[in-house]
Amino acid sequence: MFSCENSGHFYFRDNFFADSGVLCFMQIVSLFSKALNEGHTFIDMSREFMVYYQTEEKVVYVPDKTKGLEEVEQVYNKKMPLKMEWFDGLTVIMPGGYWFTVKDSVTEDALKFVVEAEEREVA
Repeated sequence: MFSCENSGHFYFRDNFFADSGVLCFMQIVSLFSKALNEGHTFIDMSREFMVYYQTEEKVVYVPDKTKGLEEVEQVYNKKMPLKMEWFDGLTVIMPGGYWFTVKDSVTEDALKFVVEAEEREVA
């Protein structure tokens, strides 16, 4: 069991929930080796996990991150979202099978946006 984030950090339960790029690489190589021996490609191996499509992270520089997040919430609240929730930023779920998350940058005066959807064309 593991989790990861868009920045490429991978955390493993059996590794004291620590970030380990090396462990991730070793496990992927091991899985890929098994898949190759069974006649599968890397894309075959990963297809079942490719459930959603997402855009590249967009960075928008703002003078006040808190105010920027509040403005995004106010604007999208008027657009009749299915759901809005605050968890590691603001996630807005919209009709039409897409949602986005906007959060403040820890290192810059900026907001970071990522859009995800069930279909590539929508994202």
